[in-house]
Amino acid sequence: LLAGAVAAIFWWVCKLVVLDWAITDNLTELVAEEGAGLLAALVLLWAFHAAVLAQTRLTGWNKCQLYLATLLLVPVSWFLVANGLEPVVINNGRVFSALQFLLGENRVAVLSTAALIARWSVVYLAAVVVAVWGLVLSRAIFLRQTVGNSHQ
Repeated sequence: LLAGAVAAIFWWVCKLVVLDWAITDNLTELVAEEGAGLLAALVLLWAFHAAVLAQTRLTGWNKCQLYLATLLLVPVSWFLVANGLEPVVINNGRVFSALQFLLGENRVAVLSTAALIARWSVVYLAAVVVAVWGLVLSRAIFLRQTVGNSHQ
């Protein structure tokens, strides 16, 4: 409960600084009107996903459960990002979605929804893998330091 309260305060402060007090609209124009909450849910989903993967031993049955969970969480992450970002951005006479802006190679070529989903899936899964490796490595370093200190 305390961790949830701290996380909520942290998110509120970040939203205040990055979105509400933004000096330019470069970032804020990409976030949908009510999208900040969905993007917060996306960050929580990503953190939860990485934490579960980092804490779970990969045995036969656990692997199946984790693969299934990942297969279910990727579409949920797509829903959150697709609805948390602005569907229509008008910039210099060009019209595109925030996802086209973030995942596309340029502002001219329009990607299909399938291509956007594929690119988002790679981005999301790469972020999860990086977070998992960070958690696993930090735990190993912490345990090594703790064990080393207990033998002195």
